[in-house]
Amino acid sequence: MKTVLHVASHMGGGVGKVLSNVATYASNNYRHHIILLEKPIDTCFTDKLSRSLLTIAPSIDEIRELIGWSDIVQFDWWNHPLLAKVMYDVQDLPMRSVVWAHTSGCYYPQIWPEFVRMPNHFIFSSHCSKENPYWSLAEQLGMRCSVVNSSGGFATTQDVKRIHHGRRFNIGYVGTIDFSKLLPEFVESCAAAASIPGIQFVMIGRVPEPNLILEQAEKAGIADKFIFKGYVKDLPDELAHFDVMGYLLNPRHYGTTENAMLEAMSMRIPVIAMDQCAEKYLIKNYQTGLLVKNKIQYASALRSLFDDPEMASVLGESGRKFVLLNFGLEKTVHKLETVYNSVMETARKCMPVRRVFGDTPCQWYMSGLPPGDNSPPFNYITGFAKSSVAQWHRYFPEDKHLAAMVK
Repeated sequence: MKTVLHVASHMGGGVGKVLSNVATYASNNYRHHIILLEKPIDTCFTDKLSRSLLTIAPSIDEIRELIGWSDIVQFDWWNHPLLAKVMYDVQDLPMRSVVWAHTSGCYYPQIWPEFVRMPNHFIFSSHCSKENPYWSLAEQLGMRCSVVNSSGGFATTQDVKRIHHGRRFNIGYVGTIDFSKLLPEFVESCAAAASIPGIQFVMIGRVPEPNLILEQAEKAGIADKFIFKGYVKDLPDELAHFDVMGYLLNPRHYGTTENAMLEAMSMRIPVIAMDQCAEKYLIKNYQTGLLVKNKIQYASALRSLFDDPEMASVLGESGRKFVLLNFGLEKTVHKLETVYNSVMETARKCMPVRRVFGDTPCQWYMSGLPPGDNSPPFNYITGFAKSSVAQWHRYFPEDKHLAAMVK
């Protein structure tokens, strides 16, 4: 049995779910071992793994040793500072390398064509990544790449029964609650639909400080229609109360597989999303969900589902069938193993990441900025996580250039 060594910064969110499920999936072809570069805060996914499948916060010498005996080394990439440093520190080691990108790479953090060509094989997690607006047609040629959606399956959601609650019309959202992820006109779009009887917008995810969504809702006079649940331990139980998922994302968001949306679909919850980015590859309009282009269409779509419960039911059922057929765990594992089989036929080689990322933490960070934008990406990412400049400075406080950017 061949060994795949995964190198990941942490196992939070959708990435944690897919990595833990892939590692424990019953396959006679590949054994998976996961390196986590930092100790997990939430252990819900690491608890599923035996010690033989997991190494937490090893030294660089230990990482180099593990790479040496692995058949394939897979870097699960989303421009995290720790992962950038490890990739830099092991670039002299011959290996059969795979990079699985869990962000689209179309905006921030940017994925460069040179990076795609560097490993033995590069995997995108959405077809939208191949539409990168900064790539020329010539740059796209000759790339050894595949698309494998990073879905961990629906074992915890597909059999959950939804709860019908009478007079309320619950429009749910799960994910990052700020405008790095949400549509800038998110509150305006909700306000356009606020006249629908019993409507309320249920927001699940860490509540930021300040809460700009709530501030805008107060100015729009619809704050009473918002409920902020914060982080929840039993997500399926919360999803069961949704009538619709309103998944309106920033047109420059970094997401790909959008597991929260797919999980909702697996529970027969009809989804409304923007006609853009990864969403347009996950939803077939008027077949498995609804795609809209602006706040007026969003309000109209919500009104249609409110007025026509049968239409909502049909969309929910077809959406469920679609995701179970196309995004199940066995589908993810099969696609990954197809890549691994191909990679096993190639020779080990070094991956000289300095050619793309540079030699210093500031250069590693700057390599994620889209062309023509050499300023800190507060327009793309806010706060102290999600590859923000503040996060990079926290990991590399000695880098004077990162310190100057934060100031």
